[in-house]
Amino acid sequence: MRDKPPPDCHVDYRKCPTNAIPYLLYTPRNGPRPVPMIIYFGGLGEHGTDLGKQFRQTKVFEKVADLNFQKRHPCYLFAPMLPEGGVIRCAQPTGSSQLADLTCDAMYAVIKSLKSPRVDTNRLYATGLSWGGVASFELLCSYPGRFAACVPISCIQSPLRIPFSCPGNYWLFHNETAYVSEGSVAALAELEKTVCERGGDFRRSTYPDLGHDAWSKAWREESVWEWMFSKESGSQSRPKTRYSEEGLNVGRGSLPKAKCTACLPGMDAGHGAERFLDGLDETAYISCRPAQKGDWVEVVFDEPVKGRFRIYSGLRDGSSRLSSAAVEISTDGKHWSRAGVFSAKTGEAAFDAKRSVRYMRVVYNGQKPIQVTLRKIVRE
Repeated sequence: MRDKPPPDCHVDYRKCPTNAIPYLLYTPRNGPRPVPMIIYFGGLGEHGTDLGKQFRQTKVFEKVADLNFQKRHPCYLFAPMLPEGGVIRCAQPTGSSQLADLTCDAMYAVIKSLKSPRVDTNRLYATGLSWGGVASFELLCSYPGRFAACVPISCIQSPLRIPFSCPGNYWLFHNETAYVSEGSVAALAELEKTVCERGGDFRRSTYPDLGHDAWSKAWREESVWEWMFSKESGSQSRPKTRYSEEGLNVGRGSLPKAKCTACLPGMDAGHGAERFLDGLDETAYISCRPAQKGDWVEVVFDEPVKGRFRIYSGLRDGSSRLSSAAVEISTDGKHWSRAGVFSAKTGEAAFDAKRSVRYMRVVYNGQKPIQVTLRKIVRE
């Protein structure tokens, strides 16, 4: 007999199916090698078995079912159709709700039935939007080590729910206008700290948009899927892998958090130009007006850094690259020395910081005003 759920968790078992979960399934082409499976949860508006509701939000289906995507990342997409009013929040701090159990049972029943290609059960992933983002969070917290990675979107999770063992790998997306209260900011900071201290991977990207919909952009980002598919169950304690030249945190690992200032305000002015550090086009730092000679963008790290760095300008399609620009570094933010210049061919600047620095800045030196676009900094 289950204990009563905690006061903040409302579970109506009458709304939980007792023996079956209907679902949608995208199946890749036949093949001899096992492939990953993604479990996807829609929001409250997608609950039930009405197919019209199931496809209210189509971005994840469009992305995963795209033939070019499947050539790069062959995988299954499993989308359970959950009952209206059902919840996947854990009914107990150390256990899972009935609906969570039934959903996983349905998923494993499907996995068992799939033969060509088979499912690689070390590469099960979860993603979802809004309520579904919470559900995807919950699967990793309820079944530690079962799911290799999670991309929750437009949602938040309590750090108290992160397991001590196998805390999980997460890339959280939301719009900048969400979770700005003092309590939400503190909870997100504690969530990141908890996951990382326990051996997991936690990333967070925000979009300079209003409203709730961050998923339409997030699922378009190729880097997100490359990061997800690079993860395997039980790999939290392994060194972070270099999953592509366009990926994040390659080489010796991630950089400390950075805050950016600029004499040339960006389109996201007031919200932090540091968002260009994650490598995504949608979160690139883009100046709000064309840069004049001498304008700069400054990166201030939370702690001193050193090593070999590479700064990427422009977008992933090669547009808006810098050429006439230099990188300067400083230990105190007052005395600067030139560290490197941007290549006109690649739009990248590579340089060595042999001593620890806290400040970097990109200085535009061209004669013709241009819009500055910066996408990523990595330590190689």
